[in-house]
Amino acid sequence: MAVSFHLDVFKKSLVGATAALALSGLPAQASDATDYPDSPIRIVVPFAAGGPADLAGRAFGQYLGDELNGSAVVDNRGGGGGVVAINSVAGANPDGHTLLFAASGNVTVQPLRTNPPMQIDELLRPISQATSSPHGLFISAKLPVDTLEEFIAYAKENPGKLNFATPGVGGLGHLGIEYFKNAAGIDAQTIHYKGSSQAVKDMISGEVHAMLSSPASLQGLVDQGMLKMVGLTGPTQSQAMKDVPMVSRAVPGFEYNTWYGFYAPKDTPDAVIEKITQALSNIDSQSELVKNLQAQGVDVVITNPAKLDQLAKDDTQKWQKVISDAGISFN
Repeated sequence: MAVSFHLDVFKKSLVGATAALALSGLPAQASDATDYPDSPIRIVVPFAAGGPADLAGRAFGQYLGDELNGSAVVDNRGGGGGVVAINSVAGANPDGHTLLFAASGNVTVQPLRTNPPMQIDELLRPISQATSSPHGLFISAKLPVDTLEEFIAYAKENPGKLNFATPGVGGLGHLGIEYFKNAAGIDAQTIHYKGSSQAVKDMISGEVHAMLSSPASLQGLVDQGMLKMVGLTGPTQSQAMKDVPMVSRAVPGFEYNTWYGFYAPKDTPDAVIEKITQALSNIDSQSELVKNLQAQGVDVVITNPAKLDQLAKDDTQKWQKVISDAGISFN
């Protein structure tokens, strides 16, 4: 997959941020960042070790440690859909030595599940988006269809008869399915599993008929003819998977990506945030970090605090509407 670097936006924002910092009379913050980091950076990952988020977090941690002439360690804080990790970072010393490597759902969906809703912008400061990748729409090879359009037509011809699997209530795999069903005008049952393993087995057998997942996670089963990937959820065509159409081609307005992004405690100084964002912007498109993520169908996307903040707000609004439209309750 082609690597996406949005550094033009970053560089413009960096000039503005530097000027604003100079005018704001904050030389103390600038000097504070001169020796940053002066101890290992703790990167909190809201998932257990060994999964995609952990591997990506470690790769970015290694890069940041090297780029900033320091070191980084990953602290896996799974549980609560990211709430445990968010609280850990929010309560840390705001000196830039504790960062959150959040998945999009951690900061856009999970806060909607708390009562009252968690206010991320009151706890954390955005730094930069790190990655972006679509979900793939996978269907059982047992179905008598091969394309996205054929699948949608078949589902409409058989209202209420198809089963769509999710790896659990409230995650993007669930909300994405409800979003797709509503946008495509499909009447189908949603079956919730505890994780993806049994859902995939049941999709291979034909007991369930479709699910959304990362392309890399199920590509092997597609290659073996056990599943079919008929569409990608992203807003633009994947360069690595040119033969897989965007779902929006058949369902106008349906699009979303999953992503990872860096956050810091709320009161982290501007100069430290700027230094971390600058370090991320220096990622070489030919680096092993980029190539390894490419192999998993993941784009590296480096932006800036304002862009990440807006992305999270836009996604939160999108998923909030999906939850409302589908009548989903987390109680």
